[in-house]
Amino acid sequence: MSSVGPYAKTSATAVIEKSTPEFCRVLGKAGLRYYLYLPESLSKKTRVMVCIHGISRNAKEQVKAFSQQAGEEDCIIVAPYFSKKYYPGYQRLQMGSAGFTSAEALNTILCDIKKRYAINTEYFSLFGYSGGAQFAHRYAMLYPERISRLIIASAGWYTFPDRHQKYPFGLKSTQDFSADLSKNIGAFLKLKIRVLVGELDNVNDPGLNRSKKINRQQGYHRLERANRWVHALQNLCHEMGAASDLRLITIRGCGHSFESCERLGNISNHLFAQDN
Repeated sequence: MSSVGPYAKTSATAVIEKSTPEFCRVLGKAGLRYYLYLPESLSKKTRVMVCIHGISRNAKEQVKAFSQQAGEEDCIIVAPYFSKKYYPGYQRLQMGSAGFTSAEALNTILCDIKKRYAINTEYFSLFGYSGGAQFAHRYAMLYPERISRLIIASAGWYTFPDRHQKYPFGLKSTQDFSADLSKNIGAFLKLKIRVLVGELDNVNDPGLNRSKKINRQQGYHRLERANRWVHALQNLCHEMGAASDLRLITIRGCGHSFESCERLGNISNHLFAQDN
């Protein structure tokens, strides 16, 4: 991990009043926008949490939900805003009309924050909800060396650790996605991974990708798909003789609602706790 220069010594409140989420743009880069939460002060110990929204594009809602605990934990929150105009396929790390893939867009945003505040953004925790969970686990497969902790909740479907299936169903590269994720799978399996899903998220609703191929491979609803994906990762760990820190967490009384999963399931506890 590269080193950075001196850290910001001034209070972050001088930049963002009362530490409220700020909507930022990367200068000169069309379509690169994000919400940012900063604690009252920044130091070498300040950690970075990246949160990825679902198809409702509720990036600001996520920042507001997690900001209080982030402030207590000396953590900044970065929440990219992947608009429908520029990034309709951000969940699958597709190229956007601004000339970046969504993964490259996040990397550029993190570089922007590093320049603004002298915070090391090369290593961070990554959270995603629903469509954002799709992005998050695929980004972590692409850049496992950048991730300190991966927390994904209520993903619609997954990239399975299958070297023979073409991306995004498996790890095999394609003409549109040239990265060979199979080279990174060993490092990915070593990550601390938490997979959250509501116990009532068991409906094959219109918001899901309901193609026959995905239904056969992954199941008919998010609860079943989360179970199958975690089971596939565990099987691969066993085959490779690798230890894992992977947990499937079912949120009681919740379906597919970010608000209820946060209120009843305390998602933020899983984001910031280091040992659960």
